[in-house]
Amino acid sequence: MAGDPAELAYGHALAMLGDPEAGADVAITALRRAGRARRLVLAHARQQAVARAADYDPVDIANLRLVMLDVAALAATLASTRSAEERAALDLRVRVGGDLAALGEALGMRPNDANDRTTAIAADWEQELDPAVLAFSGPGDCEGLAAILDDASSETVADLLAIAPTVAAHAQDCVACSDRMRAMNSVRSFFSAGTAEVPPPVRDASRVSRRLRPSAAPAPLYGRAMGSRIRWRDAVTFRRVAVVAGLLVAFVAIGIAIRPDDDSTSVATLTAARAADVTLTPPAQTDSVNASIELRNATDRRTTYRAATSVDWLRVTPARGTLGPRAAQILTITALDSAPEGDNRATVTVTTVSGATTTRELVWHIDHAPDLAASANGCSVSVNVVEEGDLTSLVLHWLDTIEHQLDITHRPDGYEAMLEPEGHPITYWVTATDARGNVARTADQTIPADAC
Repeated sequence: MAGDPAELAYGHALAMLGDPEAGADVAITALRRAGRARRLVLAHARQQAVARAADYDPVDIANLRLVMLDVAALAATLASTRSAEERAALDLRVRVGGDLAALGEALGMRPNDANDRTTAIAADWEQELDPAVLAFSGPGDCEGLAAILDDASSETVADLLAIAPTVAAHAQDCVACSDRMRAMNSVRSFFSAGTAEVPPPVRDASRVSRRLRPSAAPAPLYGRAMGSRIRWRDAVTFRRVAVVAGLLVAFVAIGIAIRPDDDSTSVATLTAARAADVTLTPPAQTDSVNASIELRNATDRRTTYRAATSVDWLRVTPARGTLGPRAAQILTITALDSAPEGDNRATVTVTTVSGATTTRELVWHIDHAPDLAASANGCSVSVNVVEEGDLTSLVLHWLDTIEHQLDITHRPDGYEAMLEPEGHPITYWVTATDARGNVARTADQTIPADAC
């Protein structure tokens, strides 16, 4: 888990309570209880913040008028309608980044279970709260959404939440509204947005806590501990001795820990939860910078997905969305200008609301034409060319009554060549070819007959 413990504890407490003084008290308590066990600080901060949040009076959304709110205030209000446990889980997910072990410890759950739980909560917020933000933002150019908003009352936050399911159903079938939903900031992004300066007393507590013996881990957020560590270690040791038998023991142990009263169907239920619920077809490259993959929902239920690439020079569109039962979506993968030349391998990974992931590898051949520019001073043409590999030709072309061409050679002061006018206006351009056969060409430019 990366990050300063004081910043993590105070940031989480402030997001949960919205009160700097209360946030500082929670952070100081968490730091003292975590002591030298730095990974425990978020777990204690979570326990303290959830307990305090339960004492706060709920926002009266039935009387809170929309005219008093902007988007950020609305998002905070919508988040406050969810349980303190949900808010804590989503905020902690943001604060630990991609560290599932830290997320599990903060929630008091196994890492995979913590990931599954927070992914499901995030999907619920997107489905149930984000449509309210879309309704608040207005119909835009969508007549269908305009009709929904005209037919419903939208004076208070309670009114907005009441029409959110209708707006969500509309957005499923409306391209314009679904695009707006993908482009706008989600409620949960507002909830955990920004950082605040840590008060000096919290900093002091952080320094002192490094010398303290840690307290016991707090109770898990959702009432089920991370499981018997002795049992887990025994299963790992046994798996090293006998791989196949060990795997069976591990799966049975996990199944019993999750559902102690279940019969033998526990293992089947567990493995079914991990099975991929979407499929990806092999990629088809449509041109030198674009490829497409079909994403298909393999289940009979609606699912929400997110798509990402393994490298920053590829972009996948749409990056998130919702698929109906057995429905399909074309994902477009585009190579950006920053992509390196040559043969490259990358992956596209799709993660669904269940936490299941599906991956496809792409083998991408990238060619960049030389970066080329030319300008004339009289009849002298200066050329600027940038090429990652070898340049095989650089040619100046011009047209008066007929077309001419001249190889450009490198000089100490750069690439230059002279036009040779014969009493006529001249249109000129430059071409550059690299070792891979990629050709770049400047735009046509004209100089008058008496330029030189």
